Amino acid sequence: MPVITTDILLQQVKRDDAYEWLSDFHNHRQFLYTTFSIVSDSELSNETLQISFEGGLKKNRPMSYSLIERDDNHGGRRIKVKVTGKRTTGIVKYSLRTMKPSSNTMLTIHMDYESNGLVDWLLNKIALKQDLEEHWKRVASEIAKMIPKS
Repeated sequence: MPVITTDILLQQVKRDDAYEWLSDFHNHRQFLYTTFSIVSDSELSNETLQISFEGGLKKNRPMSYSLIERDDNHGGRRIKVKVTGKRTTGIVKYSLRTMKPSSNTMLTIHMDYESNGLVDWLLNKIALKQDLEEHWKRVASEIAKMIPKS
């Protein structure tokens, strides 16, 4: 199972404030719209995104993006999202950790997705993983720009 992880420091944003902001799915629409093309928004907690794969794939593929849960049981704060699409089915987690000073928060975006068979493995090696990494880095950057500062 391939894994993508990207981190960004949210300066002047407290962890609990970031958690509340990320828990509002309307905010996801804002930062996703700048990185992906949103194809439909039929439900409050579900989007269909259009991913443009730039590398060797040169394809546009739909990916469903739906909120699973807010998770604050492990001592940190995490928002879980299910993504479903051809070669992109998995879980995206937005994890938040308090940094020093406590007015700063580290946001980690972590995506686990399925890669079944030789063709998927090959496409993942050629371009898919790099394209997904670039998309999630842009998402992290957009969140850092949009999230309200303390």
